[in-house]
Amino acid sequence: MEGNRLLEDLLLQDKYNAGSDNLPFMEQEVRSGSKPGVSRSLFVDLLRIGRPQFLIAGFFLFLLGSLFSVCTGVPFSPERFLWGYAIVAAAHLSVSYSNEYYDRSSDDPAARSPVSGGTGILPLRPHLAGYALATAILLSIVSLILAIGFVIAFSWTAAIIPFVLGGIFLSWAYSAPPLRFCSRGLGEVATLLAFGFFLPGSGYFVMAGTISSDFLLFSIPLLFLGLFFIISVELPDREVDLRSGKRNLVTAYGRRRARQAITGAGAAACISYLVFLLAGPPLFDCPAGWLFLPALLPLAAGLLGLHSSADERDAICREAGMNIASLTVFILGGCLILIGV
Repeated sequence: MEGNRLLEDLLLQDKYNAGSDNLPFMEQEVRSGSKPGVSRSLFVDLLRIGRPQFLIAGFFLFLLGSLFSVCTGVPFSPERFLWGYAIVAAAHLSVSYSNEYYDRSSDDPAARSPVSGGTGILPLRPHLAGYALATAILLSIVSLILAIGFVIAFSWTAAIIPFVLGGIFLSWAYSAPPLRFCSRGLGEVATLLAFGFFLPGSGYFVMAGTISSDFLLFSIPLLFLGLFFIISVELPDREVDLRSGKRNLVTAYGRRRARQAITGAGAAACISYLVFLLAGPPLFDCPAGWLFLPALLPLAAGLLGLHSSADERDAICREAGMNIASLTVFILGGCLILIGV
């Protein structure tokens, strides 16, 4: 069975090695009525390309980091929180636009899922590509300007500027050449750092003015859950990613081993929180260990997916959606636990 899967992968790669521009789904006609030019439709499609709904999870990860700083004794500042999140939101939106732009030749509009595969707009409306790239660049610049303004407005440490630059660099390096981490087997590393370090770390930084050893420890289970997140997103896209030459855990090892990695990441996060819980105040002056309870949800979702080992695309999409939903509930539960302190 494994040999047949490897042979199929090689055939897929060989079939499409002429380049992503020759993918069959790129032969589709542009939607009727979609002509170049500035119109209401253009702005609506540009807004959709940004996938603003994904800002919700980013907001709560930012909030989680801020709440952790507060429960360790840092005073909460609504002004710094709101300005800090504006920095993060601009950078987060920039990621969506840059990813859509650089994946426009390989995304298959017919193989999208609620959690992966992009919006499918640029393959059908290629004349919007330049607008998407310009928007990504503009949002990154806005994020950096806001970071500089934050330092000036709050007489804050200038260290936040390289921190923001690091996050922006990682977001562009994920899909943009020449680095294009997603094609070099480094996409998972970039995403787990964004999910587990930069997003909650930004919330912590705008409150505490530094990245402390406490936060580094707090981020360890979040890094595992970042790995849980990105492999779950990759699950439905294995065939499309193989055609486009992306290298990730799912294309390299298949879905079964990817599901094992998802479950392992969920288990590692639970174990980390259990250690926090058992260690008590000597480790944290904050009940971060109680995040063990909501962390059981991603682990349960991972175990269910591993047990089902679905091969049919609709079932795989539902599995990925369930994994992402379990992560969302975990983040919300973590925020509520820290708010209750």
